[in-house]
Amino acid sequence: MHTPRSVTINKMTTMGNGSYIHFGLVIGLQRSIGKYLEQIANSVKLLINSDGMSLSKSSRSQFWLILVSIQAEVYTKPFVVGIYHGYSKPRNANEFLRSFVNEMTEIQQNGFFYGGKKYLIEIAGIVCDAPAMAFFMSTKSHSGYFSCHKCTQEGEYINSVVFPETNFTMRTDESFRNKTQEEHHTGDTILQELNIDMVSQVASDYMHLIYENESMCWWPPSSVKNVSTLISKRVDPDKVMELNVCDNTKILWLE
Repeated sequence: MHTPRSVTINKMTTMGNGSYIHFGLVIGLQRSIGKYLEQIANSVKLLINSDGMSLSKSSRSQFWLILVSIQAEVYTKPFVVGIYHGYSKPRNANEFLRSFVNEMTEIQQNGFFYGGKKYLIEIAGIVCDAPAMAFFMSTKSHSGYFSCHKCTQEGEYINSVVFPETNFTMRTDESFRNKTQEEHHTGDTILQELNIDMVSQVASDYMHLIYENESMCWWPPSSVKNVSTLISKRVDPDKVMELNVCDNTKILWLE
């Protein structure tokens, strides 16, 4: 049954109105590499995810997990780095992420050792849904007027908050860290301590931006005049990249 012969018991700590336990990034990497990868490149790229999940319909009991997977040519199952339990989401995102960020920073600075060899660890991207991303990035909610993580335009409310301008300024890692547009930020995020581009390496959430149509950020060419009419149309998400709206214009979203 492949039952582990030994189990490491990690110390659970109080965090706000809940509890947190940190299983560790290094031990998860070692197990994942040993299980999935026959060969390892000089660098190992990671995808980071975190979200909440309800444990019961009769109470607000919930888990918030920090998950990591190795980006490779073969599928590697995500492993748990840390778990928070409480009856609401963690009160403070930075406190929740602190143990992970500390360990990730140390690995990025000193390298990761496996099989007697040192490897470079890189973050390929942070992948969360839009509400969780806003929480962890300390930015406006995805339905806010300054919520677009990729550009600085102020949204408009047309059935939902949308970003229809064709002329816009793209966010950059530098502008994000310097809070060039203060309206986009709600505070400071601990994720800035990591060696990562805070814009280009943060994925857009397909589900909330397209499937649930809560907000949409797209840029039609100047030939499209009636932007309001186009945006208000609900689009089949599975065909969004193929839909010719008018004048051979396709609805696009920024990835």
